[in-house]
Amino acid sequence: MIALTETAAAAPVTLDQIDRAAKTYRAVFDRAEKLKAQVEREQQAVLNSHASDLDILARDLQGLRAHLESVIEHGRQHFKKPKTQTMHRIIVGFEKSRDKITYPDDEVLIPRIETMLKAKAATLIHTVKTIVREALKRLPKAELQSLGCQFVSGADDVVIRPETSSDVEKYFAARLTAAGEKN
Repeated sequence: MIALTETAAAAPVTLDQIDRAAKTYRAVFDRAEKLKAQVEREQQAVLNSHASDLDILARDLQGLRAHLESVIEHGRQHFKKPKTQTMHRIIVGFEKSRDKITYPDDEVLIPRIETMLKAKAATLIHTVKTIVREALKRLPKAELQSLGCQFVSGADDVVIRPETSSDVEKYFAARLTAAGEKN
């Protein structure tokens, strides 16, 4: 871990101090970026070295599952009570699926509700009025102000990011989060 020697104190911070801190940050950032890239290459190499085996296993599992489903379906008589059994740490059998309701398209169902269930229509049909914000943004400032809209100037926020797009910071933040969860 890098020891921080300069901290914001009562004395004014100089541009040189900011420059040195940015230089140190960049050096560690570059090391982190290189290490992350190396880890990703090694992970990909491991994955690639097992890709054909993984593909074979995926196809085997798919075929064996289809076969198992078929023999269970044809052996329905073995699953009256109980409807499931555990064999080799695999639960097999039947379970009731949830009941489902299928609805006609809204264009069909809404007029039917309005005709047949007039008293309940307000609770069965959801009508939404929303603002089209993109269209509002195009209105003149005076019109927006007359509607009660306010303009809020953006504040200056501290920015620290590499010139080029990188997910190194996200990667290491996620690792820190994961490490925090383990502790």
